[in-house]
Amino acid sequence: MDFWSEHPRALADIIIDALKKNDLPTLRGIQCFSEATRWTVFGGVESIINTIFHETINCKRDAKELRKRLKEDEDHYKYLGTYDAMVRRMKIKEESKIPFRKIKSLCKDLSARKFLENLALLEKYGYIATDRSSDWDNSYVWLPKELWNGFIEDVLRRGKEESIYCSAIGYMIAHSITGKAVRTLKPIVIVLNRHPDGETTEREIEEAYHSVGLPIRRWYDFKERDATKTEDIRAIVYYDGHRVIFNREMVQANRLWRERTNQRLRYLSGRGGRI
Repeated sequence: MDFWSEHPRALADIIIDALKKNDLPTLRGIQCFSEATRWTVFGGVESIINTIFHETINCKRDAKELRKRLKEDEDHYKYLGTYDAMVRRMKIKEESKIPFRKIKSLCKDLSARKFLENLALLEKYGYIATDRSSDWDNSYVWLPKELWNGFIEDVLRRGKEESIYCSAIGYMIAHSITGKAVRTLKPIVIVLNRHPDGETTEREIEEAYHSVGLPIRRWYDFKERDATKTEDIRAIVYYDGHRVIFNREMVQANRLWRERTNQRLRYLSGRGGRI
């Protein structure tokens, strides 16, 4: 039981809190840590959550279009006898409940066992909801409205850049569940913990990578990927070849992340390591 072992679970806590409060600045700060780009090929948990994101966004768009058509041509559709069916279809789209079979068919990279395991983890952590029974094939999966509506509406406003926002939060959600990015994120977190104002030098960042056994090229890779993200979720806001300044919202999110990790450690120590 140490800081890094609790770090991913603490991230899940602050993501859920930020979603409940519609705290978009904290969510953007968390997205800054992501190494995902619009060209990232996802696997595992990321594959499922990003598929659900994109299907939900498609449902929201379809519902908006149907509502517009019904409003503009209500009499026409009533004359055709299709009005009631279109209203029912619009309501289904607004609920954004996605058939289990469809998500499974889109996540072709996962075996049936891995797909079910990862879906169950997303549900356990509260990121998704299902109406699953013993018959998975006839069940539905969705993003709980009380959690995701604010984020999804924000993404919808971004148009063509929506994929990078979904990819970035999907990457961090996967980390919060699996801890797969602990070693990759560690140098950046170490530097931010040392410099709460978010200002440092490239030399110190390189030393942090070296201290955790990662090659310096991983820092250069991070910089290159970061530059492909939209401006408000880029980790680096200033770089002159020597001095590095990190995104203010990222710095704030890291502070919350560090505090929540330490809270979990204190709580665990008082319960003999059990939560």
